[in-house]
Amino acid sequence: MSILSKKYIPGKNINNEQDNDDNQINSIEETVNNIEQSLNNWTIPKTNINTIYRIGTFDYFQGYSIKMTEQTLSIGQNQQNLYLLSSRSILEHRTKYKFLHVGLVQIAIKPLFRIGIDAPVLLILRDKRHKDFQNSILTMAETNIANGPIYFNCYPNFSVGLFDKNILDTLVLTIETKNLEFKDDTKPLAIIYRVCYKTMTTTLEPKTRLSSPRNETIIFEANTNHTKVHTPKRLKWYDITQSCNWNLQNVIDPKPLDSSKQISNIIEYNDGSVDINFSSLNISSSRLSTSFITETGSDTILDNFYKNL
Repeated sequence: MSILSKKYIPGKNINNEQDNDDNQINSIEETVNNIEQSLNNWTIPKTNINTIYRIGTFDYFQGYSIKMTEQTLSIGQNQQNLYLLSSRSILEHRTKYKFLHVGLVQIAIKPLFRIGIDAPVLLILRDKRHKDFQNSILTMAETNIANGPIYFNCYPNFSVGLFDKNILDTLVLTIETKNLEFKDDTKPLAIIYRVCYKTMTTTLEPKTRLSSPRNETIIFEANTNHTKVHTPKRLKWYDITQSCNWNLQNVIDPKPLDSSKQISNIIEYNDGSVDINFSSLNISSSRLSTSFITETGSDTILDNFYKNL
């Protein structure tokens, strides 16, 4: 154990030394406070629509519209599913259009507690219209928000029919956490999103500029004071994981399973639960994409929506 001592030197003002120490402590406290304040006020950087879609002089007269949406939601500490498409928006778009094309999605997860707490998080975006879990995966990422918010951009580049009766199942975000123990009814996390999409009368050439590669994502850490990476870094799924094992409950409908079709890292059970092991995950059939959150999903939302079909 080291002991800090001070030696008196004749002619040197001890009070000045004390003042310097106090100033240094105050400076450190001010720096920490500034970091925490900036993280509390942080939001996803905006992206220009022109970087997502090619917009010509006469394109504004064609049958589509472009919409940017963002919202912050507080979520509980347990596993939660969020239905990302708004039934109200879908019904509104149906009056003029037939298809919706998703061009860009930005998703961030932000801790609503102090930095430095180990907090692994699993995010899975799925198309729940698929009955098979592995086929339903659009993107899957495991990360840790111990040092503050983390976000990623994605360019899904796919269309969905606005009159599809299961359209609300097209984009469902599953969120699972570990090591977070809070009192009941605590909301320790916030999900922030932004989406850029077109509503169109035809699926012909949405004129997108970018598309996400398979099995890859680009993760940005908002708190650069705790990372040596100051530029965007493209990572394979197995590079960004923390080697956790996750068990998801009720993510698929109960059904008989064919064990010969199981992937060792993703194990489905006939009760509707799924185990995911990230230690050596490699899913070549899954495509990377992400989408957006407009409301918290529930059976009530789905029932009310289907009544209007």
